[in-house]
Amino acid sequence: IKPGDDVPEIGSNQQFEAAIAPLNNPNDVGERTGVKGGFAIPMFVEKKEPRIPELEEVKDRLSQTLKHQRAKEQLEQKAKEVLSAVKTVADIKGAGEKAGFEVGTEADWKIGSVIGKAGSSPALDEVAYALKAGEITKTPFKVGDNWVILGATSRVDADLAAFASKRPQMTQTLLTQRQTQLWDDYVTRVQEEMKRSGKIRIYKDVLTAMEENEPAAAAPQSQFPFPVK
Repeated sequence: IKPGDDVPEIGSNQQFEAAIAPLNNPNDVGERTGVKGGFAIPMFVEKKEPRIPELEEVKDRLSQTLKHQRAKEQLEQKAKEVLSAVKTVADIKGAGEKAGFEVGTEADWKIGSVIGKAGSSPALDEVAYALKAGEITKTPFKVGDNWVILGATSRVDADLAAFASKRPQMTQTLLTQRQTQLWDDYVTRVQEEMKRSGKIRIYKDVLTAMEENEPAAAAPQSQFPFPVK
């Protein structure tokens, strides 16, 4: 069994793989591990030394790998063909849907936001932010397993005047937060040092006695008048 293998009746299970990792000798038994539909107890039966497998052993896996690779190459080529047919941002929707791609519009996008099913990533942010109104990405680019074509319908730049007017207030708020954090850290550090040096002692028995002598809190009264017999 190798990491990622599809184990019969268990599937690909990282917890199961972690449970068999410490097993090194025949008849070693691992810990009970939860799997889909119940649990499994792995046991080391046989170790096969690394070797070049026979073609029959890897034929199916090799075939699947080649098919997967060919499908990815075809998808990339298809995305390039769609982009070559697009002249304006408005053309993306029709060309994409005709080729079987999903097409969406993201309003009020800003850096860090999700762009439809393409998700969010630093690379996606960089490409999207660089687009001017009416521009389209020059080539499809890959995000995860997806090929993405972006077009900017419009662009609203930051209001620097509004930012400048609020800058003193924002600066003061951040400064106050920083000062408060530094003070809290200082007090905590001094308290810990005084506890270690014996200058602060916590008498737990006194605290316990105080809690025991404290009267119980009264039951909350109803906010609505109920008739009493």
